[in-house]
Amino acid sequence: MKKNLITIIDGLADHLEQCAARMETFKMGSVVLVDDDGNLVGIVSRTDITKAFSTVYGGKYLVKDFMTKKVVTCRKSDSLKFALSTMNSNGVSRLVVTDEQGSPLGLITTNTFLTHSDYFSMGNTTSRDYLLPQKGDKLTVGDVISYEVLSVDQDEDLAAAAALMSKNKVSGLPVIDKKKKLVGVISKSDVVRAFSVVHPHEKLRAKYEEVY
Repeated sequence: MKKNLITIIDGLADHLEQCAARMETFKMGSVVLVDDDGNLVGIVSRTDITKAFSTVYGGKYLVKDFMTKKVVTCRKSDSLKFALSTMNSNGVSRLVVTDEQGSPLGLITTNTFLTHSDYFSMGNTTSRDYLLPQKGDKLTVGDVISYEVLSVDQDEDLAAAAALMSKNKVSGLPVIDKKKKLVGVISKSDVVRAFSVVHPHEKLRAKYEEVY
């Protein structure tokens, strides 16, 4: 468990912005809300921030403004062991599965491994290989991914991408260009980053307009 929790006081008008800023600064997935006496009143997660962004900040940014351009990929013919090793070596939680032309076929995430893992029936282990299901050496990426590809165009409104993630309960989406080629990935973490800078950007824009 994590002992050093990041907290904010509940009741502040801009608490979502504060939560987003703390998540971005400390690279955390959630922030605890407490009252003036330090009592727990709730938790704000990346999912909450993403949903709020989709309803409040339409028209502010495009997907390409905040997407991650460095994309780690794999093929459906790759083994699950190779895919997990690739995630670990690159420090990422998802891989975009592409075809021979570089177009996205789907995603494989740590949640995919957890869904198919026998970890809870095997008991705890000291190796992250517990994420591999039994017969993991024989299974390929194509055996476990869904081929219902959710993707978003790089020129789409970021709020629309956030809404798509929220509606489909996914943490990230492949980003494509007009030719359907993979150009990046947009995730809830990217939306949190956008949420954390909306107000500073608005203040700068207003100041610029006053001067000119």
